[in-house]
Amino acid sequence: MKSLPPRPARAVGPARFFGALAFAVLAEAALARRFDLVDGTTLMAALATVPVIAAVGIGCALVAFADVWRDGSPGLGRALGGFALSALALAPLAGAAGGALLFPPIDEVSTDLDDRPVFHARPPRPALPIETRAPVTDYADLQRSFYPDILPRSLPLSTVEAHAVVARTLAELGWTVTAEAEPASEDDTGTLDAEARSLLLGLPIDVAVRIAPDGAGSRIDVRSGSQMPMVDLGENARRIRAFFAKLDEVAKRPAAG
Repeated sequence: MKSLPPRPARAVGPARFFGALAFAVLAEAALARRFDLVDGTTLMAALATVPVIAAVGIGCALVAFADVWRDGSPGLGRALGGFALSALALAPLAGAAGGALLFPPIDEVSTDLDDRPVFHARPPRPALPIETRAPVTDYADLQRSFYPDILPRSLPLSTVEAHAVVARTLAELGWTVTAEAEPASEDDTGTLDAEARSLLLGLPIDVAVRIAPDGAGSRIDVRSGSQMPMVDLGENARRIRAFFAKLDEVAKRPAAG
C-alpha cells in the first residue's frame, strides 16, 4: 500500500503571507513618506498596523515550527522565511522603541528655554491617539539634563550682518525658508523660519532662528521642533548642532565683495 506524503506544517502559507505583508506595508509607507506621497499622520497610521500584522505572521510561523519539530512536517524553509520577514518588519519599530528609552520624551529643543524663538510659519499639528511625550512643563529640565551643550551662539557681527550669515547657512543646509523678518537696523532683532526634513522618513521639522543685538555683536537663538507631536529621538538636538557647525563655517568665510 502506497503511503501518503507527510502533511505540510500548519500555517506555513499564512506565515509567509503575513510576513511579506508586514514588510511591504513598512517599506511602502516609508517610501511614500520619503517622496511626499503621504503626510505624517497617514504614515503613523500605516506604521501602527505593522506590529499587528507581523505578530500574526510570527504566531503562524511558530505553529509551523511546532509541526516541523514534533512531526517532521515539511515547510521549515517557508516558515523561516515568513518569520524572517516579520522580524525584519518589526526591527525598525523595535529600534525606535529602544531609542525612546535613551532620549528624553520631548519633541523640540531650544537654545533659550525661558523665551523660545517663535514659530511664525508652523502649520496646525495633527493629534496622535497615543501620547508619548512628557508634559511641556518638564521640557526645560529634560533638555538641560540630556543636552547641556544646546546653548545660544554669539557672533561678532551686527544683527544685519548676522542675519545674512544665518540666511546663507540655512540655504547651504538645504532647509526651506518659510518666514523671514530682517532687522531694520543694527539695533533691531531679525528672525528666520525654515523647514527641514528628518533623515530617514523626510518628516517635516520646524526651525526658528532669532538674531538679537548682544553688546557689540549678535546672539543667535535656535528652536527646532517636530511637526509630528511625538518623541524626536534626539533629532532636534542633532539639528541644532548641525546648524551651529555650519553657521561657524559660514561666519569664518571672508565677506563677499
